[in-house]
Amino acid sequence: MKKNILIYGVGPFGSLFAERLTQAGHSVALLDHEERQQELKTYGIVTENTETGEQTVTPASRGPLERRRPL
Repeated sequence: MKKNILIYGVGPFGSLFAERLTQAGHSVALLDHEERQQELKTYGIVTENTETGEQTVTPASRGPLERRRPL
């Protein structure tokens, strides 16, 4: 069953969990301070395999929490 998940604090572990949950098909909303939110909108969630150097980028789009605020 697919879930709606909120991750509060999108540091290294929050980013990793968000990426993996999104890849599994869940709807993930991210909540963090404004500067980090802007970084996520610009660059997405970038993870790197330390053995191979391969990077994976998961786009971070506007979520339901952000849509509730006036633009």
